[in-house]
Amino acid sequence: MRFLTRHASLQQVHTDESAAQFPPMPYRSTVLVIACVLFVIAVTIRILNIHFLTGDGALLSVWFVYLYEHGFGGLATIDSDYGVTYLTLLWVTTKFGLGPITSVKLIAYVFDAALAALTYFILKDRGSSVQTSLLLAACALFIPTVILNGAIWGQCDVIYTVFCLASWLAATKNRQVAAWALFGIAMSFKIQAVFLLPFLVLHYYRTNWDGAERHKLLIVNRLSPLAAVLSFFICQSPGLIAGRRLGDMLSSYFVFFSSTSGNMKAIYRGGIANVWQLVGRETGPIIWITTTAVLFTFVLVLLLLLATLMRVKRGSLEEVYLLPVVLMVMIPYFLPYMHERYFFAAEVFAAIFAFITRNRVLAATAVVLQITSFIGYAEVLFQPDPVTLSVTPAMMSVVNAGVLLLLILRLFRITYAQSFSKPIDG
Repeated sequence: MRFLTRHASLQQVHTDESAAQFPPMPYRSTVLVIACVLFVIAVTIRILNIHFLTGDGALLSVWFVYLYEHGFGGLATIDSDYGVTYLTLLWVTTKFGLGPITSVKLIAYVFDAALAALTYFILKDRGSSVQTSLLLAACALFIPTVILNGAIWGQCDVIYTVFCLASWLAATKNRQVAAWALFGIAMSFKIQAVFLLPFLVLHYYRTNWDGAERHKLLIVNRLSPLAAVLSFFICQSPGLIAGRRLGDMLSSYFVFFSSTSGNMKAIYRGGIANVWQLVGRETGPIIWITTTAVLFTFVLVLLLLLATLMRVKRGSLEEVYLLPVVLMVMIPYFLPYMHERYFFAAEVFAAIFAFITRNRVLAATAVVLQITSFIGYAEVLFQPDPVTLSVTPAMMSVVNAGVLLLLILRLFRITYAQSFSKPIDG
């Protein structure tokens, strides 16, 4: 009798979970129609803003014109602090016969579409229905900072974020070579992809060196981090073919540490809501402790990974979903020289992971990060009068501190009921 009761209760749980993932039959067509309407509106928003020009958009347009005039060989001589991988894409768009700002926005729009497609694939892979996956993939296009970053600003943070998300997916499916190769591509676009590196390192260690069956693993898996190095340097090949020196290309990824760049003159830039906003000024004597700040952040990451090894179950919700978001919030929160766009990956990961897990902490994080980042975006894009602002980036940095604390507390909560029955990396 007890067995029948327990069996019935398990069936009920399974039915409830299925109901959460698959909408009732009469509503499936409605969900599909709503998803299609959202996709149409998302495209419309991007068309309406395709000529919105910002200072960065003007600079990218100058690079477009240079590559248009000098052709492929312009990759060797262009004066740009962006990686050659992005500049190669910009050169490709010169062949389409479009204007400079349209071409710049087109690159962002293509990867917005890639983000939606990847979101759909991840949700479908995690058990959601076609209709639910399409609806939430459409919702990914309405993440406010995704619209502000690409459609309005013309920036390309969505590119490295898409490859980071693909790298995360490959890692959780135990496709180690693919995970590292995709990470290398992400790094070739923007060095901010490094925010995901600690998660990949932890996953690599637990998969290859921290298990009873580690002696059975293929040598290719243990050498998989080399795939990141290989893919990164392959992405530099267009610049090498054009005649640019490898050292020049590599230096572009670290230009914000250069003494000639504006970054070295300020411990933070713009309205990023990180701890350095609390100093009250971005220049002055505070600049002399930037190296200490970098080392301090590095130590925090090491301690977080050590605590995760000791307290967080492998393959659990906490490790797979919460840890990447914690890292992507914590690292730019404490590092110097950050910009308002450097929480972008955290904002996207938190939203998509909330779609997957329905976890309230991740959902709250996704919402709050949009609010705290909007102030910084507004300062750059809309240039409001500071006197009229009732909310400042410094206030938002305190809010982000609360978000980070909440995420860390949730990360180390021992909740085996929320862990998967087996590691999902298999």
